[in-house]
Amino acid sequence: MGMYNEKLYKEKVSRTILSKNNKQAYLNFNNSNNKRQELLSAFYPIQMCEDDIDYKSDKVERLIKRPDIFDPSDYLPMRRTDTFYGLLETLIGRQGPHVIPFSIINLTIQELDVESLSSFKERILKPIDFEYIIKDELEVDEIRDYEPGWGNLKEIVEMYNNLYEEFDKRLTLVEESNGDINEKVIIDEEVFTVGEIVAEIKNLILSLINLNPYATYGWATEGGASKEDLEGKGERKVNLDEIRSLDDIVSKKCIDFNVLKSRTFRNIESFKKYLQRMFVNVPSADINSLIVLMLENEEDLDYKIKIYAEINETNKLIEIANSLLHENLQIFHDYLNEGQFLMKMACVTILSQNIDGLNEILDEDEVVDIVTILCEYHCAISDEEKIHFLGAIIDIFSENEIFSDVIEILEETEYIKYFPKLYGYED
Repeated sequence: MGMYNEKLYKEKVSRTILSKNNKQAYLNFNNSNNKRQELLSAFYPIQMCEDDIDYKSDKVERLIKRPDIFDPSDYLPMRRTDTFYGLLETLIGRQGPHVIPFSIINLTIQELDVESLSSFKERILKPIDFEYIIKDELEVDEIRDYEPGWGNLKEIVEMYNNLYEEFDKRLTLVEESNGDINEKVIIDEEVFTVGEIVAEIKNLILSLINLNPYATYGWATEGGASKEDLEGKGERKVNLDEIRSLDDIVSKKCIDFNVLKSRTFRNIESFKKYLQRMFVNVPSADINSLIVLMLENEEDLDYKIKIYAEINETNKLIEIANSLLHENLQIFHDYLNEGQFLMKMACVTILSQNIDGLNEILDEDEVVDIVTILCEYHCAISDEEKIHFLGAIIDIFSENEIFSDVIEILEETEYIKYFPKLYGYED
């Protein structure tokens, strides 16, 4: 697998011809001021440009003619590496929309010095974690040669493993050197300078970062990302290490706010860890706030609650519960009885703040569950508020058939001690 040239190209192509020199595919650029040849693999996914490709077939010609990959009347993109999006069967060859703009990732990596390479390793998925995320997100039990709808996952994993192995081997050599970029080191019986190895390491890092399933989105959507998702968002070039707050992320356009709208990621907690890994200087609370901000215009309440619950955004759940209690009591009861557990707790918290109307709000069959949540779990209310709430329930439902169940829970959790008048209660 050849290494990528660090240079970036963005130029008008006047004419494109395919050459087949020494079993390599080349593009001929016939611009009047810059005639040259470039390897096809510099602009297209590696798996479509292997050295052993059969150039007697029309595979390469067909590749050039595919407008979704290459349009000779348009500008060539910057040289980019494969993405997880572009390796999947139905999306092969496409880049897909990046969660964090490619220009920001690329700049951050190119500005790494010898000393900072080792610390940057923490941002790169280890092969075992890469495989786990694929299994988790695609909901597959094992990595197979062919997975319907996804393609050859085994090949993708092997590709990542090989890249990581090459990265790790080169990084070790640099770490063991004296830091002089002119120092000579040996890899596979060939002599290189430390500076040359550092350049290769940066390219390998770029490949590994972009292969992270969370680096692109829309790959789980039928037909891939939408036109809106693929359009440029006016991204700026900024080093990720300079980003230190939510305000920085937003003002410097370091994230694509269409990400969660695509419903690509199944495990939002894992996606949050990816953001924390990339925005290493941004507090965890700001990453939570970023995800909340990404959901600001989301209309699907169930989806919104699911995300808030996964990132433990309790206050947002309480806000929703409070709104529903006053605006749509039926939906409030639905979430109280059958909703995600953290949402149930949010509903209980709001009920504790509306004790005066409890008799009109609560149904009999909801009482035992509410008492259980109050007594056995930590809600976002003080102990004093909790006891006051339990006292109100006791007063309202003391003559009810379910009251003996309430007493049993109070006894099991020792909350009965706060209600002396209930000692010796008999059904």
